[in-house]
Order: sequence, then C-alpha cells, then structure tokens
Amino acid sequence: MTIYIFNFILIFIYMFLFLKAKNKKIKILLFSLSIIQLILIQGLRDINLGSDMPYYWKYYDLQLLYDINHLSFSRYEILFKIVTKIITTVTTNKQLYLLMFSLLSNVPIALVVYKKSKNPIMSTLLFLAFGFYNFNFSGLRQAVAFGIIFYSYIFITERKLIKFLISIAIASLFHTSAIVFLPAYFLYNFKITRLKIIAIIFIDVAIYIFKEQIFAFFNSLFYENYTMVVTNSINWMIMCLVIVFICLIFYKKIKSKDSSILYNLVVVGSSIMLLAPIANNILRISNYYFMFIILLIPEVVYSLKNIKYKFLAESIVVLLAFALYIFLLIVDSYNIVPYAFGNF
Repeated sequence: MTIYIFNFILIFIYMFLFLKAKNKKIKILLFSLSIIQLILIQGLRDINLGSDMPYYWKYYDLQLLYDINHLSFSRYEILFKIVTKIITTVTTNKQLYLLMFSLLSNVPIALVVYKKSKNPIMSTLLFLAFGFYNFNFSGLRQAVAFGIIFYSYIFITERKLIKFLISIAIASLFHTSAIVFLPAYFLYNFKITRLKIIAIIFIDVAIYIFKEQIFAFFNSLFYENYTMVVTNSINWMIMCLVIVFICLIFYKKIKSKDSSILYNLVVVGSSIMLLAPIANNILRISNYYFMFIILLIPEVVYSLKNIKYKFLAESIVVLLAFALYIFLLIVDSYNIVPYAFGNF
C-alpha cells in the first residue's frame, strides 16, 4: 500500500506547487508528473495485480498462438481483440501490454482534466479517491471505454455531434456498456433550477422504491443472464448522493458555461447508482456519468469568492479524498494491494 500512499502525497505536493506557480510551463510540468506517475505505477505493476487479469491473460496467450483471422474467443469486443492482436504481433512482453493499456485509459482523461478542470491536480486526486484509477488495474476493456467516454465530453461542450457519436462507437467496441452514455449529448441544454432539483429528488426516490421492477425491465431487454442480488454498495451510494447534494447547493454560484452539463451528468450517474444495492455491475454503468464528479467538485470549490472559504474547501476536499482513497485501498475490491513491480 506504501507506493499508493506515497503517490497520493506526491500529487498533493504537486497541487500545492501548482497553485503557487505563475509560470504556465511549470503548471504543465507539475500536472504531467502526476499523470506520468499514474501511468507508470499502473503499467509497471506485476502482471497478476488486478482481479480480472487472469481472464485477460488467458485471451492474451491465445492471441500469441493465432493469426489475425482467429479473433474469436469469449465475449470480448472486436476493437479490444484487434488492439490485443496488434500488440501481441509487435511484442510478446506482457509488461508492455499493461503499459499500453495504462496509456490508453489514463491519457484521454488527463487531456480533458487539464483542459476543463478548475484545478487539474485536484481532479487527479479525486480520480484516485473515487476509485476510478483503482478500477483501471482490473477492467482493461472498460477502462479504455471510460477514457474515450470521458474525452467525448469535449465534443459535448463544443456541440460536435458527429465526433461525439464516433467516440461512443469506438468506446462501445472496447466495451459495449459505453452505449449508455449516448443520451449525454442531449443533456447539455438542460438547465438546473430549484424546481428541477425537487423533481430530481422525487424521481430518485421513485427509482429507489421501484428499483427491483426497473432492474427487471432493463434486464429483460439487455442482460437476461443477470440476476438481482443484495450488494454491499449502499454506503457508497449514500456517500455519493450526499456529495452530489452538497454540489447542488452551490449550483447558482458557478458561472462556468459548462457547469450545467457537469451537474446533469453527475446527477444521472448518481440516479443510476440507486440500482446498485440489487445489481453487482450497476456502479460500473453509473460511472460513465458519475466520473465527471472529478470536474464538478473543483468547479464548486472555485466558485467560492472568499479566499479563506476557498482554502478551507480545498483542504477539506484533499483530506476527505485521502481518507476515501485509504479506505478503498483497505477494502481492495480490485486486488491491487500489496503493490509489486513486474519484470520486463
């Protein structure tokens, strides 16, 4: 666990220096260092770290045996198969394979964070705190899909529908679940008001009350092999809902032109999360929307005009992020603790 904690502390130091720096090149350097650390820690890990990795290595080993015409095997999506085949054609080194997927999943997120976040390094810390980074150690296909979906946010804000649709298509060819993000483009012009917040609360209450019926309906349409089970995600769900509610309190203070879409995406993600107590994979689906919380929280913090309040908010966010990250490392849902380096 030491390397993860050290990584978080280093990135926090970068954030402190980032806020003090006046030179843009120094800011870029500090942010780049934080992202490079994430990529290297993930890409240079032992190949057995990550709960889903045994399944990926099984497929990887088969690709070493067959040519490009043999892309069948299991349920994996075609673009993931093609990328895997290309990499295995170039090299048989599994460490390089991990490093490549670390780049594919983290770089798109970094590009958006630097361009769109009020505090890119705070967003990076939140990326760790909410477990998005930890997940990338395990779910290679969906991690890449998350990265592409996150990048598609640029096309939403620039109102470039064709590029957005292409992004969704590419992401879904890595993991079909990415198609759930398709409605996001049309949330851009939905403005948050007090009346709409009240309506959202009633809708969310209804979703939670009728969660079993809602799950059964969508399960019959898409995933008939999934069954309802009692999960232990209710505490996580409640925490996320509280965070979203706190963010909503400040919605009138945020003057950013993109604030509405951030609120809308995060609210949709938290609403989907209400199904999590009866479905194992709902959190993965909700995260296509909820992961934009790493952009929304800095928007809220930097909407505060009073310097003392802003400093207090920054301190609270960082401390809570650190505590949450430690908790996730202790729970270790993705089998990434203890950390170990791999061998080239």
